[in-house]
Amino acid sequence: MKKLIKVIITALVLLLGAIGSPMMASDKTDKLEERNPVLKFGYKYVSDNAERTDSYTGYLRLKLDLDIIDRKYTFIPEGLYRYEKRDDETVNDKYLTALLVETDIYKRLGVYSKVSFDKDIANEINSRSKYGIGLYQYLIKTDKFLFKLREGLQYVKIDYTKENGLENSIAYGKLSALTGYYYNENMFIKAVIDYDLDLQHSNNVLDSKIGVELKITDKLALETLFSYEYRNDVAVGLRNDQRELTTSIVYQF
Repeated sequence: MKKLIKVIITALVLLLGAIGSPMMASDKTDKLEERNPVLKFGYKYVSDNAERTDSYTGYLRLKLDLDIIDRKYTFIPEGLYRYEKRDDETVNDKYLTALLVETDIYKRLGVYSKVSFDKDIANEINSRSKYGIGLYQYLIKTDKFLFKLREGLQYVKIDYTKENGLENSIAYGKLSALTGYYYNENMFIKAVIDYDLDLQHSNNVLDSKIGVELKITDKLALETLFSYEYRNDVAVGLRNDQRELTTSIVYQF
C-alpha cells in the first residue's frame, strides 16, 4: 500500500509538470522564492561519509498556478537524479521526488504542504518519505530582496539498508528561512537554512545552502552552490556533517 501511494504521488508530480510546462512564466519574484521553472545539470564535489566523491546531477523544477474554489494554489514539483562515484570505486545512485503546495491566506501569511521521497545509499538510506505541513510568512518582499520563513511539522519515515539502532519514524518541528537578493541584473545571491527539531529524541538536522548565480544569457546562467548538513544522530562509522560544492548550468523556462 505504501509503495502504491508513492507511485501515485510521483505520477502526480510528473503530471503537474506536463500540464504546467506550456503555462509557466518566470519573473524575479519566483526566482527569489526558488520556485521558478528551471533545468539544471551540474558537477558536485562531495566530502561526505566515504572517500572523495565526484557527482553528476540533473535537476528539474516546475511551477503551476491553479484556482481551486476561488483560491489560488501554487504547485511546485521537483525531481533530482545524482550519479556518484567515489575514490574507492563504489557507485551510488541518489534520487529525489517532491511536491510543494502553497496558498496565501492573509496578506503576507500562507499555508504550505510538502511531500518528498528520496534514496541515499551512501548514508545507508534505502528509502525516505517526508510529509510536512505548516505556515509561511514574508518578513521582507521587494523586487530585489526576499526574506521568507516557514514553520511547521514534518513526519519522516526511513527504511535503512542495515540495522543501525536509529529511529525509523521521526516527528520534527520545522523552521526554515529563505532569502534571495539581486545584486544587479547579472548576479543573483540566495541562502537557505532548514532546521528540523526532533520532537521525540535527539536526531536534530541542520541543512544550509548559499549560492551565487551569474547570468550568461536571458535563459542560461552559471550557478555555484555550497551546502552544509549536520545531524546529531548517525549510524556508527558515518560522519555527522556533510559538505557539498556544486557548479551547475541553469536553464530557465
